[in-house]
This record gives sequence, structure tokens and C-alpha cells, in this order.
Amino acid sequence: MKILSLESSAGPASVAFAEDGRICAAQYQDVGSTHSRTLLPLCESMLSNAGLSYADADLIAVSAGPGSFTGVRIGIATAKGIAFGTGAKCLAVSSLLGLAANCADLEGELLCPCVDARCSRVYTALFRVENGFPRRLAEDQVLPLSALADFCPEPPVLLGDAAEAALAALPGARLAPLALRTHHAVGIARAAEHFAADAVESDLLVPVYLQKSQAEQTRLDAEKKN
Repeated sequence: MKILSLESSAGPASVAFAEDGRICAAQYQDVGSTHSRTLLPLCESMLSNAGLSYADADLIAVSAGPGSFTGVRIGIATAKGIAFGTGAKCLAVSSLLGLAANCADLEGELLCPCVDARCSRVYTALFRVENGFPRRLAEDQVLPLSALADFCPEPPVLLGDAAEAALAALPGARLAPLALRTHHAVGIARAAEHFAADAVESDLLVPVYLQKSQAEQTRLDAEKKN
């Protein structure tokens, strides 16, 4: 199976192309530009350099959150547009699973991805690497940093953009190498290989937010006061 994967749920933007488990090409950018300006150009540059086209992909895999509300929406919309034009199916991949899949070589380790959810909270989950792939132990959720010590049954390997903040709350925990704890479409592609049977038509692809955006929460709070 040939998979085009997109990751725009956090600060970096990246794309990758995999065939039967092998990463054929990938591009990454983290210079502060908005993903609406970078994601498609990254795709087009990568595919062109590799002698590929959008039509070569059997599946479009995208990080569907949790993470940046705007970044997730851009990724989902981009995946839908590509799939609509090529007829490929789509797969929503948890951004936390994508992070864990970066560390699939850390056999036996407990992985705890931590992504900034603002207000001293993180999006998090738990995985154990077994037979070269992260097996899920806890579902994606939002937790205060102060709750991580009770959440983790043992000191984990930390991933994600809030890993350093989480380190202070988890005695004995350690950081994954920077290249492995950063959001990347390669992890999305690796995860997609295992869940390709869950692919859907592009119109059924939806984001995963886990909480309301700050703007939505502010509006709801104002409505309650009124």
C-alpha cells in the first residue's frame, strides 16, 4: 500500500510518502509559517523530487488531533482536497499515536506523548512498544500537568512539544531524543500502515479536538453570564 501522510497538528509541518512500510520520501519544516502556506507546497516539492504524484497514493493519512485547532483543520481540509481529486481513501490518525510511532524501536518502553493543551494542561495518552509498534494503554485525553504522576504507572519516555514541561511533574521520566519526540508525518505513515482497514471516504474524515477552542469557551462563558 502507498500512503501519503500529512502532519500539521502542532508547530512543525511535515509530509511523507510510504510504500509497504518503507518511507520513500519525507519533508519537514518548522520556521513559524502558517500551515495553510506550507503544507501543500511541502507535498508538491516532496512528490516532485521523488518522481511521484498525488495519484500514486492509495491512502491519504492525516494527523486528526488532538493539537492545534487551526493546524488540525488545515490538515483535514488538505487531506480531503487531495483525496477528492484522486479518489483515494482517507485515514484519521491520532497525533499522539503518530508521536508514539516515531519511537517504535524503543521495545518495551512506556511512552507518554504530551502535547500542549494550554492552561498547564496536556493532551496525552499511554503506549507500550511491543513487537515494534506502540500498543495503546490509555485513550487520548486532556489532563493537568499535575495529574501525570497518577496517570503513569511507571516513569515513561516523554514525547511531544510539552515533554519538557511534563518532565518536572514525573520523577524518573526521561525525554525521548529530540528527533523522535517531535511531530512528524513519518510517524503518521507508520501508524497508518497498521490501521489502513479503518480508512473512510473523504467526506467522512473528521478532526478530533477533545476540548472546545478558547474562542468557543469564551463565547459559552459570555452566554452563561448573560
